[in-house]
Amino acid sequence: MECLGQVVNIIEIKGTDSTAIQAKKKAWDQIVDLFAKNPNCQKRSIRQLHDKWKKLKQVF
Repeated sequence: MECLGQVVNIIEIKGTDSTAIQAKKKAWDQIVDLFAKNPNCQKRSIRQLHDKWKKLKQVF
């Protein structure tokens, strides 16, 4: 969750234009890299992390 704090505003952009999509892709790539570098986390795909993010948003 800590690594999401840096990019949460980007991944929550509602726009669907090419600039917004590229920014979101880059943000999710950063999140995947941060999780991969953390020795306490298992490696996850962008899809897995995105699905977990959606579930967390529903709870909160």
